[in-house]
Amino acid sequence: NPPPPAVAGKLDVVAEEMASGLKAGEFIPPIRTNLSETAFFFPHLRTLGDGSVEFEFTVPDALTRWRFMALAHMKDGNSGTFEQFVITSRDLMVMPNMPRIVREGDVITLAANVFNTTEKQLGGMAYIQVRDAVSGQLLMSEQLQEKVWEANAGTGALIDWKIEVPQGVKALEITLSAISGQISDGEKHLIAVLPSRTLITETKPLFMDRAGNYKLSAEALAAGKVDGQASLTFTYNENAAWEMLSALTWLSQRPYESSDQAFNRLFSVAMAQQIFKQNPQIEMVMKLWNASLPGDEDALSSALEKDPGLKAALLTATPWLDEAMDETHRRRVFARLVEDGSLESEFFSATSLLKEMQLPEGAWAWFKGMYPSEETTVDIVSGFGMLKSVGYEQNDETRAMLENACGWILKKLEKELENIEKQNTKDKQNIGLSPSAIKKLYALSYFPELSDRLVVNSLVGYLENKLPANSPIEMAYATTVLHRSGKVDAAKALAHSLSEYLLEEGGSLFFRAKQGPYWYQAPIESHVAAIEAFRTTGGFDKELRGMEKWLFEQKHTQNWSTTRATMYALYALASSGQKYFSAEQTDRVLVAGKVVDFPQQESASGYRSFSASGPVLSKDYADITIEKKKDGPSFATVHLSYFADTEQVEAGGFLKASSVLYKRGYADGKESWLPVDASTVLEKGDRLMQRLTVEVPQDLDFVHINAPRAAILEPVDMLSGYRYSSGLGYYLAVTDAGSDLFVDNLSRGTHTVSWEMTVSHSGKAVQGPVAVSCFYAPSYSGHSGSVVIVTE
Repeated sequence: NPPPPAVAGKLDVVAEEMASGLKAGEFIPPIRTNLSETAFFFPHLRTLGDGSVEFEFTVPDALTRWRFMALAHMKDGNSGTFEQFVITSRDLMVMPNMPRIVREGDVITLAANVFNTTEKQLGGMAYIQVRDAVSGQLLMSEQLQEKVWEANAGTGALIDWKIEVPQGVKALEITLSAISGQISDGEKHLIAVLPSRTLITETKPLFMDRAGNYKLSAEALAAGKVDGQASLTFTYNENAAWEMLSALTWLSQRPYESSDQAFNRLFSVAMAQQIFKQNPQIEMVMKLWNASLPGDEDALSSALEKDPGLKAALLTATPWLDEAMDETHRRRVFARLVEDGSLESEFFSATSLLKEMQLPEGAWAWFKGMYPSEETTVDIVSGFGMLKSVGYEQNDETRAMLENACGWILKKLEKELENIEKQNTKDKQNIGLSPSAIKKLYALSYFPELSDRLVVNSLVGYLENKLPANSPIEMAYATTVLHRSGKVDAAKALAHSLSEYLLEEGGSLFFRAKQGPYWYQAPIESHVAAIEAFRTTGGFDKELRGMEKWLFEQKHTQNWSTTRATMYALYALASSGQKYFSAEQTDRVLVAGKVVDFPQQESASGYRSFSASGPVLSKDYADITIEKKKDGPSFATVHLSYFADTEQVEAGGFLKASSVLYKRGYADGKESWLPVDASTVLEKGDRLMQRLTVEVPQDLDFVHINAPRAAILEPVDMLSGYRYSSGLGYYLAVTDAGSDLFVDNLSRGTHTVSWEMTVSHSGKAVQGPVAVSCFYAPSYSGHSGSVVIVTE
């Protein structure tokens, strides 16, 4: 309803005064920007004459109820605690209801309450500013930015604005403010903008070990199939250490808090330290970059660093932003590796997290709350063994973790040996070991001092009598175990048998084994295990060159196919005998026939790279030529990324996944869940349920379900943790962009899992497809269709 005539006249005058003041730059309302939910401080105590103590502290800008907690203690050991709720408020308060994230093309109504906490009636103007957080460009016309409001004493006024999220914006900076006379309030928020389209990446790797001219092309770019948001990145490495460092930074930044990811961070730091130790020229170039890079980072990087929540939302939901970042930011990430104390701090953090996640019995679960995971524990111990092989020395903390984990693995092997010896058969010498037992022996073979030799030697005897022949990785692990146990002849014989399975194509050597979701079917891990076996036994130099070439060819933008595959590949390269860490500085790169000039220190390091995106990216970039002057290993890649509309995504993939949305309502006088279709009218406050059905043709381990959430919805279950429902146990990780479910074991058959949400905003938004994939075998995946949600 409009305000009374007398009040309306006053509001017009106030609005006119404020508008003129804003135009003249005389009045700028204070904007609250630090909206943190927690505050920690070291108090400066002042003792008063009556024995009491006073101190001051500053809370963040959020206007809310705070739970104040304090602990006081004296030198004699006496202590006490104090707890009280404290409310922070202002005479005039703007309390907006902001979405967690938005997507390009969303239409959303932003609502805000303007509260009047005084004892008199207030009225004035409310303003909204929506800017591109990167460029600072204003995204709303001035006519739509201001509204009149009025609130009686102790009440509030509800104001809303309809916002349409434009294409091509990575983050929104939204400022809401209200003014009444000389009092005002306002808040500024950064909201991540996720693409409304699905990423398509075309990668062209090229490994060169002979002199000559080589060409790389991006067919989609040449054919004009990409739009203005496409990104092309070209890298050329005469020094493979750069390939390893780019993968290390990727490996250390994975967002999931699982035990193996915690170890990946530790592995990345330890491996980086070894690379710098062995290749001082790489560290020197990075320090030059660190000194020469401009002090002001690009606008998006600055916004991300200032708002960790925004950064987490963007990198979790759109990891390709990290892959396609511009060259300046890429160098900045590399340069941070050589900042004083950076690696040490990262290593301490990763070690502490891994130690915290280790269970009392010595094993690790995949995620907190799950049962001990044999595969995760063995992989972590193997990873420590790989670090040992490249020269990394354990400290007291990692040594203690290893001792506990090896003890747990030994108990598993003791049970395996006991079961073998209980078998009622006369010919026990022909009893073979299970794949899991071979893998456990392989992990322990790195640490003979932590193993019970009687148990290990007994199992190695069974292994020697019946050698595995089912998969390359089993044969490779067995070869390494036998050689490290002193069974050299048996190891060499098995290695020769393994080499007969190698296939050759274009100078690359590889295994064409059946791929699947289990560890013994993983192609990269199998390949690296075979490389290690051939190096251990010796005499396979020719095979190793071809196998390492194939390994390079499997690398994607910054990583191999999975985190575990990346860790294995990094180990294989770091322990290689090839001259991967020297650069001849003689090769040339041409784009559309023109030589590309690179700074001298880059050429000396062996790393050369350029990126192009947006309107700069023309068809000329589709034709790249490399003039290689001398024989020796070099590696080049072209990565072209572009998008397809998410709304058009239909269900598909190896795993059959379907998703249905329901609304809680009434049918026949009873409360029930009603299917949501194009005719369903949704309103703010409605309770929705999303039900996902997955058909699994075979048993799968370590399954990841990624469920995006529309910007106008809020999750009901906001806390991450272990869940069990409908016979399925999983770890739930709630993010701003959606929810991630991690299932350690998904048996063959049809499974259903559901979660609830509430409608928090009016508008129109896309609920993206739910993706289901085997975490360590991404080809075993599937996704549901997407749906557009409209609310009034």
